[in-house]
Amino acid sequence: MPVPSNVHSPLSALAPNTASPGADWSERSRGGSVGMPFTRGQAPNTASLNIVSWNIAAVNNNPFEYWVTHHDPGYNRLMHDVQKFIDAPGDMDIEVGQIFTHEMWIELKGEMESHGMEGLAEVEKRWEEEYKGRRAISGFMKDKGIGSKRLASMPDRITNTINMSDGSVVMRPTIINGFDGDLGTMQRWWDLWKDFVFRFVVQVFNKDGVSPPQVVCKMIEPILHSKYPAITPEEQAISIPLQILCLAIFDSILVHMLNTVAPNTWQPLKRSLCDALISNKSKKNINILSHTYADADVIFIQEAAAAFVEQTMGDDHLARKFSLLKPSVLDGKRDQNSLIFASREIFIEETAVEVTEEVLNLVEGKWAAAGDLVAFRIDGAAGGQKYLLSSFHGDSNGLATLPVMKAIHTVASEAYPDHTLIVGLDANTYREASAQRHGVHQFSEWITSKGMSSCWGEDPDPSNTTTCNSRTFLQPQLNKAVRLSEQVSKGEQNLKDWIVFYASQLNASNTNRDNTGRVRYVQEMVYPTLVFPSDHAVVSTTLSPVLKKGKTSKQDDGSEGDLVPGTPMSVNTPKSASAKNTSFNTLGKQSGVESPMAAPDSVVVEDKPPDASGGATKSPQSQPVAQQSANGSAASPVSPQAVGAVEGAPPPANFAVAATQ
Repeated sequence: MPVPSNVHSPLSALAPNTASPGADWSERSRGGSVGMPFTRGQAPNTASLNIVSWNIAAVNNNPFEYWVTHHDPGYNRLMHDVQKFIDAPGDMDIEVGQIFTHEMWIELKGEMESHGMEGLAEVEKRWEEEYKGRRAISGFMKDKGIGSKRLASMPDRITNTINMSDGSVVMRPTIINGFDGDLGTMQRWWDLWKDFVFRFVVQVFNKDGVSPPQVVCKMIEPILHSKYPAITPEEQAISIPLQILCLAIFDSILVHMLNTVAPNTWQPLKRSLCDALISNKSKKNINILSHTYADADVIFIQEAAAAFVEQTMGDDHLARKFSLLKPSVLDGKRDQNSLIFASREIFIEETAVEVTEEVLNLVEGKWAAAGDLVAFRIDGAAGGQKYLLSSFHGDSNGLATLPVMKAIHTVASEAYPDHTLIVGLDANTYREASAQRHGVHQFSEWITSKGMSSCWGEDPDPSNTTTCNSRTFLQPQLNKAVRLSEQVSKGEQNLKDWIVFYASQLNASNTNRDNTGRVRYVQEMVYPTLVFPSDHAVVSTTLSPVLKKGKTSKQDDGSEGDLVPGTPMSVNTPKSASAKNTSFNTLGKQSGVESPMAAPDSVVVEDKPPDASGGATKSPQSQPVAQQSANGSAASPVSPQAVGAVEGAPPPANFAVAATQ
């Protein structure tokens, strides 16, 4: 089935960057094909700091959940056919009993009986009278009652991907996780599914430490009427076997659908997605940080899995250059931790003191979960400068952002007034504010009222988005699904990521967004992609100190430069620049890309270099970030390039094999 011609199918300059940190980039940057986040040599003085903030996004267990920019046109064909199957199935909307057969029900009932489950007679009655004769799509997958009762989504959440106490990860045989076994036939899937649910033994962490060994089906708990009023008291009494039945039906429909619309291609496509978004996600994130942002001075990270901490310290460049400032207690359950990488050239590691609890104690209400916030005070390596650094990840609607920022402001202004404050955060701000969502201008106005500024300037442009994603039809919340032709227009596009500081202390310049891992932002491209595995753009900026009136800045050669304009600052200017390599040996800066994407069968392979003609210098505050070049002048738009080679898919594995994030 052909994909509509009006569909955006971005094929951008996404080839993986394999250059060594610090290598000469002049050859790689010819023709404007790559970018550079910082231009230290052009900063007002050499005491500037290169700052990066990135929500690397916690593991999403379902590789199909969000639209992905994929180099294989077969991906869009697959997802379009799934969309049509669910949107308008027509004759393909067969009865549940034709997919999950009566024979399969008999086997399922026998398995549940062997584990002593009660209420099976009532569950069988409901199978015969309520479920077997339903239409698979319109009557089951789209049924709002099943959704509101959590009869399929609750057991899916519990058994989809299980983190074992020994560090391994196991996955239910289903379409919507990283399970890598063969699901090419219904019988194959059913045999694997039964083994996993009823015979596979797991041990997981719980509030008491480690759970006793138990089979997977014993992890499923009753759904309470008091918590989910849609479920009746009668259904609550049989909710465990009823959940198992609904989960089996749900998974069987997904297997049937994929093997109907794309029997030969869906599994290889899934493996390519799992390779990029699940099994090698951390590896790709670390590669971007250690290569593209090799000369950053501070890197703020949000939503990092606990395992990411150890993996970053296994990277030679990151381990050698940075001190890792992490919360004293990492969140290993939600796996959404905020971290700070502080350059050893700029900061004295031994002076770092965590002040996360000082901030959290001032947060009004329960707005921050474990790992969401980290804050440290630390001394600079020269000049007697002191810093207060914080990384924060807000809740989905951004309502936690102000309570936490208020607490950070209080701690900074009252407990550490002689420290330079820098905060990197995913504020989860939206274009328009509402009672349910925090807005871009609402947040900007608040920080301005507290004497703060941001990398986006005094009047941020909400069109400088740092997210562009939308859900597909291969995930449980079908009410949130977006059609292929509308994945950009109806997708979630917001400016969510910020670097915040006091305006009396610092100025921002060279602010940049990056959704490619190559310091380029491709407009109207959904991400993650196969080489950029996060659904948030990297945000980078250069922060320069605001000098006291009458002071001059020291150049590398010891001579005095011009006065730096700005409000007098209350702390000393750091003199640590002399210890830094002022030759920025990473990728050359490129302006944001603002061009529509080509369809898969008409890829534009064209790159134009930035405008080298010069021009009046403009700060990030005076124009949209996507229109700035390395020297501040307007840059020429860059057309997308063809996608580079993607690493091979991982070998098949069963649900007992660990998946490395």
